[in-house]
Amino acid sequence: MKRLLFFIEKEFVQVMRDKRTRFIVFAAPIIQLIVFGYVISTDVRNVKTGVLDYCNKSISRDFIYSLTSSSFFKIVKIYKDPYDMEKDFKNGRIDFGIIIKENFNKEIRKERNFEVFALFDGSRAWSTQIILGYFTNFLYQKLRKNEVEPKIIILYNPEGKSSNYMVEAVIAMVLLITSMILTSISVAREKEMETIELLSISPISHIEFVLGKILPYTFLGLINVTIVFIFSLIIFKLPFRGNLILLYSGTFLFLLLILGIGLLSSIISETQAQAMMQAVFFVLPMLVLSGFFYPIESMSLIFRIIAYLNPLTHFLIILRSIFLKGSGFFELKINFLVMGTLSILIFTYAFIKSKSLLLGK
Repeated sequence: MKRLLFFIEKEFVQVMRDKRTRFIVFAAPIIQLIVFGYVISTDVRNVKTGVLDYCNKSISRDFIYSLTSSSFFKIVKIYKDPYDMEKDFKNGRIDFGIIIKENFNKEIRKERNFEVFALFDGSRAWSTQIILGYFTNFLYQKLRKNEVEPKIIILYNPEGKSSNYMVEAVIAMVLLITSMILTSISVAREKEMETIELLSISPISHIEFVLGKILPYTFLGLINVTIVFIFSLIIFKLPFRGNLILLYSGTFLFLLLILGIGLLSSIISETQAQAMMQAVFFVLPMLVLSGFFYPIESMSLIFRIIAYLNPLTHFLIILRSIFLKGSGFFELKINFLVMGTLSILIFTYAFIKSKSLLLGK
């Protein structure tokens, strides 16, 4: 019994001695509780809405104003041409569109049946069904006297198949978890095996050191994506409407980012266990703040900003847009720009830290 107590005491001392482990044990749960507590919500707010009003009378304008006076819908653009609306669905500027017919005011006054065309972005996972519920409820509350015939058009995923938007999310999640954990232990393993000193006196430069650690995992990640891509087409019959080169370009950028974060985590860690715990600390918030589980629009402003700085958010948008919408580079240029900028920042810092590591500082 005494031996056991001494052994337990030794383990506690080991955990408490290291400041990074103390941070992960005590501070990380509090940070994650705050993040998840504010973020986790299945409500959808501020749905980016586009309107094409062929009627353009006071009644139709009042109809649109009533719809957007709540916090559920937010008008981002009034259209004159349906093709412009379609383009903005593709580049993600709007998620919901309403088309009001020319004789809308006459039918309302005569309390006759009338039609409203509602277009939804079917690539937005289950948010589409929630938005559809809000819109149907609005029509019932606003126009009880009239028989409304909403013409619902779900774009890009008309059957509402969950596999059509979940498979891309699974591809991103698998890449994130495997790539980050594999890289996060790579340098820490060299430290534990004491081979980092041999590397520091070898002629290898810090740039070669970073590239040597990153490129094998990049190659493995691309192979993983190829396998999952082929199986998703065969097993789930996933539609692929975009460009394959664009898909691999986005995957390559995302892999660079994730591997860079994993490498940095490994460089500042002393042991493999520390490095893995830090990687897990990053992975969970990245998943929650990506729109994978919960809509980004329902988050508070500060978390929306963090979500749009999260590389996983942009990679998910790229995957779903290429697979389901057939979007091209022009529609996704913002997502590529954000990931490219983050890659440059992370790798600049990784090169600086690796140089200090090899110089023994």
